[in-house]
Amino acid sequence: MMSKHSRHLPRVSRIFKIFRVSSIELKKSRKKYSKTSFLILILISLVSISLLYFSVGFGMRSDSYLYEVSGMQINDYRFLNSKNSDVHLTYSNGYYKAIITGTDKSLAAVDELRKLVKQNYEFQLYERFGSEAFPVFVKAEFLEREKVSVPSIKNLSIPEIKKYDVIPEGESKVGKGEEIIKESLNKLTSPQSNLPIKQKTGYTIPEDFNPQSLLSKMVLAFFFIIPSYFTIQLFSASLLEDKTLRRLDVLLSTPLKPIEIYIGKLLPYLVISSLFIISTSFLLKESLLAILFVLPFILFAFSLQACIVFLSRSYKEMTFLIMVSSFIITAYLFIPAIFSGTIPVSKISPITNMLILFETGELDLSDYLLSTSQFYILFAVLSFISIRMMDAEVMYLDSIERKVLLTLRKWIKSPLHCLFASILSIPFVFIAEFMLISIIFTMPLQLSIAVFILGISLVEELFKTSIVYAAYKNSYKNSGILAASVLTAVGFFAGEKILALIEIGRNYMDLLLASYLLLPLALHLLTLFCFAFLIRKRSYAIAFSTAVVVHFIYDYGILLALGGVRI
Repeated sequence: MMSKHSRHLPRVSRIFKIFRVSSIELKKSRKKYSKTSFLILILISLVSISLLYFSVGFGMRSDSYLYEVSGMQINDYRFLNSKNSDVHLTYSNGYYKAIITGTDKSLAAVDELRKLVKQNYEFQLYERFGSEAFPVFVKAEFLEREKVSVPSIKNLSIPEIKKYDVIPEGESKVGKGEEIIKESLNKLTSPQSNLPIKQKTGYTIPEDFNPQSLLSKMVLAFFFIIPSYFTIQLFSASLLEDKTLRRLDVLLSTPLKPIEIYIGKLLPYLVISSLFIISTSFLLKESLLAILFVLPFILFAFSLQACIVFLSRSYKEMTFLIMVSSFIITAYLFIPAIFSGTIPVSKISPITNMLILFETGELDLSDYLLSTSQFYILFAVLSFISIRMMDAEVMYLDSIERKVLLTLRKWIKSPLHCLFASILSIPFVFIAEFMLISIIFTMPLQLSIAVFILGISLVEELFKTSIVYAAYKNSYKNSGILAASVLTAVGFFAGEKILALIEIGRNYMDLLLASYLLLPLALHLLTLFCFAFLIRKRSYAIAFSTAVVVHFIYDYGILLALGGVRI
């Protein structure tokens, strides 16, 4: 009978092997880079951290001394006095005049000057008349979209507004505007530009009211993400070197399992990235919970680049694929956050929820799971594919298509596997389609709809038919490919509709049985049956193209029938 202690030995042995691989990886990096290189890296890191601390602590002003003025001294960080000015200020007959050159820069300069004058004018009004100069102050209280209750005005506390100056009774308040404007222009040298009441209470006048936005904190997100990109690049470069020099073959010939090699090589770089994130939290004085939002994306980026390394046939090809993929995933991460506070789809990005945490100090578990679960799934799937490709039979093939097909065949060995593979493919499809939406905005409306539907057809059919094709290559049976088609269609439908079903189910249970909800399932079955019929007689390219055409006609026809498109 096996004791409890002996049952834990294999698990402890596996952990020891992983740490052994990590130790070898660190020693290899130490030999690869000289002491001078490490010293330079440390110096660069210290300088970067110092600049980060300085920019956050003292303010980041990318528009310092951007505009040149003459004729009057403007003591503001945006303006520099110069003879070759964008704006020349003159005073005659009781009026100030701004003379511009007509260039875009001069127009922007006079616009900034107008804002500066307005701020100082408001300050002078407030300093002279107190709150009586601004009879209305507003402060928004933002609610979640699903909430329908409106807060009572009686419950809103209005702070006491201090009057800096009270005009004697009977004295006219009219006719002092011109005097205040002159005083405002003369006091442009004053460092104060905002009303004290705005700074202390958060209330503002209606003219200056702006909707809720997290854009002011967006730059903080870059500080959390960008440093980890360096460790991700080092990881992919090291992995490619091991693959090119056949070091992976040596490791694979040992009792080590591919998963132990993969985790062992990943672990040191993942620890460094985590330390970067924690250090950034301390420097920016933000919540340490930021790591919960950044780490899922970092894991996904590590696994994606590992997969690219095994797919690539050369260093040049790997560099190109990594640059393209890094651009796409970074855009996918940050673009939704730009619309934070305006549209619900912005919360699919963990960056949005991280910035909300910084702003409010609250962590919504449901929003967190919605934004990060996709990255955890992507990390798991790409890591699984990378481990499957850690095989000499796959790594050194001269075709990316053959590598992908052979890897899928190693995974999808029965029709039931198609069900799980199609569900797990949804996050990849979602990213591709989301990026497609951002591209078609530049096109005319009528053309963009057709292009978007065609793009969706290409992306969805590529994933679905690849899964079915891998199952067909493993069985070559007519019944097997039909079962694989049905299960792939059901899995794809379930995966793409599960979030919609959850959202509808909260408030609209009656719609769950609506017939239109099953239309996508009919589409997936139709396209895969067409593919299954043709793949037995024709090439993959012909069968795939037919499935795309059927998908496009179906979707476009539905839009025409619903009146969504005019020909």
